[in-house]
Amino acid sequence: MNASYLHTKIGAFSTIDVRNPTAGRTDVDLIADVVLGQNCVITRGATDPSLIGASLPGGLAALNPLFASNYSVCSQINGPNALLGLTHWRPSTSILAPITAFAAGDQSIEGNRLLGSPEFKIAGGVQYEMPLGASHTLTPRVDAYYQSNMYANNFNTQQDLIDGYAYLNAQITLRRRTANWAFRFFMQNSPTAMRSPALMTRARRRATSRTLYFWPRRWGVGPNMSF
Repeated sequence: MNASYLHTKIGAFSTIDVRNPTAGRTDVDLIADVVLGQNCVITRGATDPSLIGASLPGGLAALNPLFASNYSVCSQINGPNALLGLTHWRPSTSILAPITAFAAGDQSIEGNRLLGSPEFKIAGGVQYEMPLGASHTLTPRVDAYYQSNMYANNFNTQQDLIDGYAYLNAQITLRRRTANWAFRFFMQNSPTAMRSPALMTRARRRATSRTLYFWPRRWGVGPNMSF
């Protein structure tokens, strides 16, 4: 039987969550850059309506095509603003404020648990060899495994939490004492509701997708032979 405990804690570190590039801010709009294939955010007042699809007044009307949708070019938003000092109208304060496009913001993950790091693991097995007549043995064996929950992402969000799970493997081996062969009948990954997961995150041009793989319950029989 084996048991282990693991405590992980991330130190002072900040990074971008590609699935939440605005970091929960209410004073920005998200732009997917159609040229560079990356995200940026543009600033506005926290209580102001979104700039996406808005109609800017006066001399700012030239920027309206850039804000027609969430798909634009970040450098073109910043370029005219920096060069000409263009500003946008803030309805909440009735003043002009700068338009700024910048890279998606870092988020602190200090104190979070490392991804793929369950705190507890317990595994054990038991078997018993039974004689069958004078020349054969029958050996049943059961192995059990349990691990506590873990996160699939260093940001430790609820959507990345993988619940703790357990499974059983069982087998029966029939062997002839004086021969070099044996037959094994086995069942793996039971119950099917508690399986061993593997996670893959794919980065795409404007989004990410997560795929969670599980091993199904398996039944089988196999011959073993030694030489």
